[in-house]
Amino acid sequence: MWTVSRIVAMVILTGLSFMDYKIRKVPRDVLLLCMSAIKEEGIKENQYVYTLGDGKKQDEVWGFVTNEAPMRYVMKMVFPNKLDRIVIICSDEVSNRKIEISKCNESGKEVGNQRRDSFQEKIQKLFFGKKEFKLVDYYKKLVELETADYDYVPEYKEIPISDNPEDTEVAEAVINAVNNVMEFPDKDNDIHLYIDYNGGPRYVAFMQVVLAQFLKTRNVQLEQIITMNFGNKQNGKVPIQNLLSIFDSTNLIGSINEYINYGRIKGLKEYFKKAQNKEINKLLDVMEEFSNNLQLCRTSSIMESAGALSEEFETFINKAELEEQSKKDNTYTQLFRYVIRDIQKEFQPLLNKDIAEIIGWCIEKQYIQQALTFCSECLPQYLWDTGLYKAKDEEYKEVLQVIDDVKEKTNGRENPSKELKEAIDEKRKYFSKEEKYAYKWFVQYLPFCFQDDKYLIILSEIKELPNMPEKYKADVKKMSAQIEKKQYLKSCMKKTESEKYDKANENASNNAAKLMWHYENGRVQSKVTEQNKEALEEIIYIYFFMKGQRNAANHADGKKNGFEYADICEVLTYLVKKLKMQNEKRKG
Repeated sequence: MWTVSRIVAMVILTGLSFMDYKIRKVPRDVLLLCMSAIKEEGIKENQYVYTLGDGKKQDEVWGFVTNEAPMRYVMKMVFPNKLDRIVIICSDEVSNRKIEISKCNESGKEVGNQRRDSFQEKIQKLFFGKKEFKLVDYYKKLVELETADYDYVPEYKEIPISDNPEDTEVAEAVINAVNNVMEFPDKDNDIHLYIDYNGGPRYVAFMQVVLAQFLKTRNVQLEQIITMNFGNKQNGKVPIQNLLSIFDSTNLIGSINEYINYGRIKGLKEYFKKAQNKEINKLLDVMEEFSNNLQLCRTSSIMESAGALSEEFETFINKAELEEQSKKDNTYTQLFRYVIRDIQKEFQPLLNKDIAEIIGWCIEKQYIQQALTFCSECLPQYLWDTGLYKAKDEEYKEVLQVIDDVKEKTNGRENPSKELKEAIDEKRKYFSKEEKYAYKWFVQYLPFCFQDDKYLIILSEIKELPNMPEKYKADVKKMSAQIEKKQYLKSCMKKTESEKYDKANENASNNAAKLMWHYENGRVQSKVTEQNKEALEEIIYIYFFMKGQRNAANHADGKKNGFEYADICEVLTYLVKKLKMQNEKRKG
């Protein structure tokens, strides 16, 4: 029930109009606690101090039993809202034990010119004429006193749990607590949760943390985890502290794993925005661009953003090492400085831009579509850059001359098609740049694998590669048959139908034969020796064997030509092994 005075207070504090409050849904505030058992003797009232939101001003509350001060603190934190519900986890001892008032501490306390009641005097006023009381009843009466100036009393929900529970009982209590935190008649309202982390046994404290983590999936916002630091009193007053940033560190592990294993950065950005650090935000933005490109399989963009990310990693880490950490650094900033090295280490294979390491990393993280994409789009460039299979210098001039010859012929036609003009211009554009040339030369030029209709138009004009000997076709046919008989990768195809393997084997053998013909006839330059040429042949074979799998995975009818998942992983793993072996020989 909202009184005019409370609405006025809310409007004044937030600056919203009355109409805003008529429309806006006010969040539900819930306090979760485990009622702590007490011993009657020696209970004294403590004074507690806490810092307000601005970090400068302080306020105070008093309390006898463990859960008393946090309750008063939370009520002040939620004002001018009301504390809608208190969920109390109670052990059998707390629920059933009756405490004799006569055994309670009789000593009061002088504070300034005033004398504060002893615990026994407090109890006698609350339970007038009674000889005993239950702790839960005492707590509820305190709540009623605190809300006497308002027009509400919080709703109570009690969660029973035995003094020595089995695992199943703890799980049942967690589910029960979740339901009692969540269930309100107006289900669309946000829920703000405060956890009193002070009372009860250790297993219940852990249960509360598990509960808080679980409730995040239900759009419950954890506001504070409240504890009292008796070991660090300030002028005799016990500080009330919010441990939310410490408990949030459990989210950090999940967020790091989410980014490393799935490329999702939402958790990291959400966690570290509390650091309010521009340098951290800048690095996170670069990390986000990199992970977005990775998820979308944009290989060229991945390589570009990998360079930018590597640079940002080094800049941030070097600065962190040179600068003495300021004592003003918050928990989040300190944690980021600590974990960023682990993230950098995990992504180092990608940052090194070595295709063997990249494909291996993708397999390890189960980024199989990305591994296929790197294999399909980047392996030709890798073979080129490492000198395993590269065009001779004169090939540039020769290929460009062929394109110019085609252009000259087609320009002689009447009204040559727009598509043909564009195809010619595009072909020259690609072949005139080495970083693009490698792929087109390796995949679409040498083996006559012009997949695009535009290139078929050009191919029909070229007829055949320049200076091709008559025996080329016969040689390739013979070599293709020899490679096909070797049945490369047959042992990896344990779950894929034999018909699919046979078709892929024939296609890969044919294309590998065409490229190996150029190797054996001196049309390419290679660091691979005659003794190791079969290893090169197998790598080229694997490339064409797997090239169609990326496209098959993207199409609805991909099952028709696609290999089984386990077999794809097996082949890619084998390819990585072969590439690393060639690297070692080349460097050795």
